[in-house]
Amino acid sequence: MLRSSFTLRSWLVGGLAFLSLLPPRGNTEKDFEDALQVVERTIASGKGKKAKELLLATIDASKAEPFALYHLTEIQDDLRRATFWAANEKPDPKSLISGELVSWAPSTGQIKLRYHLGSEGSREAREKTLADFAKEGTAWVHPLSFDGPFTIEIKGSSYPAFSDPPRAPVIVVCADWSQSTVVCFGLPPTLTGRNTRYVPARIVRVDGGEPTTEAEAAPFAMPGQPYDVKVVVTGTSVTGTFEDGKGMTAPRTGVPEGRFAFDNFSGITDVLVTGKAEPSWLLNVVDTAVQARWAAFEQSYKPLDDLPQWLREKAFSGIDARVAPEGLLPGNEASNGGDHVRAFLTLMNDRKAQDALDYADRIPADGVADAARAWLRASALDALGRDREALEAYDTVCALDPKFLPARRMKVVLGSSQRSLREAIEDGKSVVADFPRESGPYVDLASLQLLGGRPEDARALIRRAIDAGVPAGTLEEAQHLVTRALKGPLWSKAYEYKSEHYTVASDISQRMCFEAANLLEKFYTKFDLHLRHVPQQEKRVFRVFLFSGRAGYDAYTKDLIGHEKKNTAGLYSRMVKQLLIWNLPDLESMMRTVRHEGFHQYFDRLASDTPVWLNEGLAEYYEGSKLVKGAWSDGEMQPQHLETLAKKGLVPLKEFLRIRPAVFYGEETARASYAEAWAFVHFLQSSGPENKKVFDRLLDALIAGTKPSDAIDQVFTAEVLARLEPEFASYVARLH
Repeated sequence: MLRSSFTLRSWLVGGLAFLSLLPPRGNTEKDFEDALQVVERTIASGKGKKAKELLLATIDASKAEPFALYHLTEIQDDLRRATFWAANEKPDPKSLISGELVSWAPSTGQIKLRYHLGSEGSREAREKTLADFAKEGTAWVHPLSFDGPFTIEIKGSSYPAFSDPPRAPVIVVCADWSQSTVVCFGLPPTLTGRNTRYVPARIVRVDGGEPTTEAEAAPFAMPGQPYDVKVVVTGTSVTGTFEDGKGMTAPRTGVPEGRFAFDNFSGITDVLVTGKAEPSWLLNVVDTAVQARWAAFEQSYKPLDDLPQWLREKAFSGIDARVAPEGLLPGNEASNGGDHVRAFLTLMNDRKAQDALDYADRIPADGVADAARAWLRASALDALGRDREALEAYDTVCALDPKFLPARRMKVVLGSSQRSLREAIEDGKSVVADFPRESGPYVDLASLQLLGGRPEDARALIRRAIDAGVPAGTLEEAQHLVTRALKGPLWSKAYEYKSEHYTVASDISQRMCFEAANLLEKFYTKFDLHLRHVPQQEKRVFRVFLFSGRAGYDAYTKDLIGHEKKNTAGLYSRMVKQLLIWNLPDLESMMRTVRHEGFHQYFDRLASDTPVWLNEGLAEYYEGSKLVKGAWSDGEMQPQHLETLAKKGLVPLKEFLRIRPAVFYGEETARASYAEAWAFVHFLQSSGPENKKVFDRLLDALIAGTKPSDAIDQVFTAEVLARLEPEFASYVARLH
């Protein structure tokens, strides 16, 4: 065994400057991993240059071992981050916001903000000053979230007058996912026709959509006059006051927390904010700026250039873009039937898969061998989306030529969706055993193990491949996903909270992790009772990551799936089993996202293979659920879906129930697909016991492991569809 290279002497070669940072001596992988953790802590402390030097010394010290190959993705991640932070510093949030950050103490959360609009200036200039706020209708909503006493003060040159309809100035405070307090400053008595009308000043608490007036008083301000109003929130009260000290107070309990907004003020000159706040907003602002720099950095930086030459050779030697010739056929018949194969491939390249299939069927019996014909047919059927027939054709190819790797791999991949994941994994293991020096089978099997929620198995498989002589560079795709599945986002500082069923991590705050876990636990209990109980043997916790900013969320989702998920507030990745959500300014939208994506995470554990319309339809159905006075309210109307259905109409159920994900999520069809999925689930759940039984039979079949297409055939027979089609259309018409 080669032990001498991974010693203290090797570390000292890297420079005595690292002596205080060195991990324990040794030549085990645990020592290597400890050294990587030191590197990550050094990056987190802002010492990018030192971290990079330490990382390269760690790599060189392990030259005689395969550890660097096992951790190639992590090494490249650390090289990127160390190089980036060696040349960049975190920007000062004062330079990134539209208001004046008078003071901020991150350690205590104390913050003071001022937005000075003045009494003059264009509307565009005034709105630019308020750019930190999100405009929701006519309301201005600030992304700052408090977790202690705070004060909101608004000054203006002209208090608004009574209007029809009346629009009294309000400041909304303590707004979170389920409750808020509205401080209305009222409108003074005004003669309108023969009547004198006014809006009283009042404090209203809104809990689960139910308003309760906590305090009320006569309005104090006069229209057209300068004004100065304040809302002071403490642990025991909410007080609204005017500049002359008049006001009203309502009791409250608990830590003052949540966001604030204002609406209906005219002639605003200043908005002043002071108090104890969560750091999430400023973290988001900084994150957005950092991610912009990171995107530019990644355009030019290649971590491979910084890897030692010996590691590059080990990881990428033998990778020579060896691609099977286009005409390669099973049975080593690449030279036979060449004209037929070229004609077939021409049609396929022209995206004429049906013509290619017809052509393959017309090739004379002596034109190509049976295995080759089956391969051509399988390729065309696969392209047409006729997965079950394609799988049968791949079965034929594999039976006739078990050494033809392309067919063996396609059988594994298609088998996971058309048969069972367990069967596909076993098939994948046999392909790995038959082709131990090929990278492709390892990548396929690792992906299936990740889908099965077994990242540790996938990690061990990648190591086995490296030990078998497969170049680590050819396994990067799988190693990358395995690393993300095990470690999650590359945050410099993270918080974590573990509940019974969830582990929630975030770069926002510990409290945010706690609140999200509690919310998800409530809905887990609801799903567990209202749908089905997750089997006891499934003890794995659900993993959730909350991002402080959209930029970081977008970067991570792109890293996972290869492209940005435009205009999404969250998503659930079946591959890495992670629920990802970013810290939206609109709390209700964030709440709906948590419910929607949290359902996908729960449903994946309950039934891993389900029709796309059912999965999305149930998520849409439950995202509007609310716990009101101890009872769940489900199935709320969704006007946007009803409007879409009114315009687009319904796809016949015979077709819709078998819709493919690519069609469901298509750019031109997604809106209508979501609408019909929500409506059909709503129909099955709410239109009577007979249709609820149809839903239950489908769900039970899927939980039992029946493939979606088979479950649909079993439950939605021709007789059932004939009854449901007109009933469903009538039900949707009544919803409008």
